Order: sequence, then structure tokens, then C-alpha cells
Amino acid sequence: MLSDIAKQLSSGPAPEAREQWPLPGRSQQTPRQARTGVIEACRRWGLPGDAADDLALIVSELATNAVVHAPGKTVFVSLVLTSSAAHVVVIDEGRGESPCEEPPVPAGEGGRGLMLVQSVASRFVMTTTATGTTACASVALAGTGAEDGWNTELDALVDSMQASLAP
Repeated sequence: MLSDIAKQLSSGPAPEAREQWPLPGRSQQTPRQARTGVIEACRRWGLPGDAADDLALIVSELATNAVVHAPGKTVFVSLVLTSSAAHVVVIDEGRGESPCEEPPVPAGEGGRGLMLVQSVASRFVMTTTATGTTACASVALAGTGAEDGWNTELDALVDSMQASLAP
């Protein structure tokens, strides 16, 4: 399934740059590996520090959710740069369970990841199917005139990824 998604990503709309990483789905090291990959790509691409920080936080939270809540062998992480935004896409092999939307316990350690993602992302979309979850968060790049960083190229990318997850 994830190899099909990788093929779709590489044949999808032509972004300015793209990095992708298949990471272990059951490893506590996966969020760190995803964060490191995103930070290194942001440096290579010359993205502003605030955008890179937001993208690192986003991928860390989404990868953590994938490891904690999805029992699959692989988590697929992609970072896509378009002319107006950078987009983090995380796909897992979860069983189609929706994330818990109950408020976090005040003294608890968890339950705030998606709230953090929503607070720093220009746009956040998550789709859950019987075969997995696709989470996509965008960070608009300053000076591009884009309100939320979303564009038709990314719509097509997310649509193709979600279609490949369908049973």
C-alpha cells in the first residue's frame, strides 16, 4: 500500500521540491527521524526559520500520533514545497479509527498534538479510511500572498494519496 502511495507522489503534480521517508511504524524513534528529515530538508531548501520550526513541530506530532495510534509496520512521511507553502503529509496503516476529540486532561501528558498542529498550520486536513490515515498540514510561506498555502496542486496530491488508501 505505501509503495503505491510513493509512486503516486512521484508521479503527481510537480512541486518545487519534495522529500519522502518511509519510517518504522512501531518505533519510538520515528518522530525524531521525521523531525530530523524535515529540518534538514528545510535547511537545504532555504526556508525561513519560523516555517522550519512549525514544520518540525507538525511532523513530530503527526508522526507521534501514527506510532501511538496506528499498528502498521510503516509510517510514510512526505515534505512538499510549492511556490506558496510547505506541506507535511503523514500516512499510517491504522485501522480507520478517528482521533479522539475529547479535551485533554489538564494534568495529563497527551492529547494536545492535533491541537498544536491546528494552531501552527495554515491548513490541516486528516482523512481516515479502513486502510489508514492521511494527515496533511500546510505552512504558508511569508511574502507569497497565499492566505493558507493551499493550492490545486496540493489538492491533487492529497486526493491521489487518499485514493491509493481506499480498499
